[in-house]
Amino acid sequence: MILHEVESSKQILQRQEVCEELVPLKEWLTKYLQELEDELFKSANQKNDKRSAIQAKKTKIIVVDTWTNWIEELFCDAVGIRIGGASYIHAFSYYLRMSGRAAFFRTEKDLGKSSHPVSWLRVKFLIKWAEQYGLEKEALSLSEEWEALAKIQGIKEQYFGFYKDVFMMM
Repeated sequence: MILHEVESSKQILQRQEVCEELVPLKEWLTKYLQELEDELFKSANQKNDKRSAIQAKKTKIIVVDTWTNWIEELFCDAVGIRIGGASYIHAFSYYLRMSGRAAFFRTEKDLGKSSHPVSWLRVKFLIKWAEQYGLEKEALSLSEEWEALAKIQGIKEQYFGFYKDVFMMM
């Protein structure tokens, strides 16, 4: 938890003085944001009607106002994993779970105003990075743990267009 909030991780992002190992991650996140924007705008512009105009406005909120903030938080999460490894994954997961049901779900309105992604989405990215950093056992454990917690609470993933599984493949 501490590694995520350390001032130095925020300074890394602001100053772009990122160690060589994290440069590809920063580039991936930047590319991810651009591809997300392209995907959402493509969907919104398939029709030229009032509904599409509303979708285009929502897309701007999703990409410009929301994901720009979320990318910074996800980058800090990745810095935490890279520095703290499995210890960070377990500690941060425990911290995120303390928010209870809110860790799994936010209303569409709340998502649009949030500076942080819903915790379950952050965990999806933590799992992806854990696998990339050779922490497959921790990634599997984290995935099973969060799926079980969601099942117990009767929660299904719902991101109201702010996230789609296809984005993780980008």
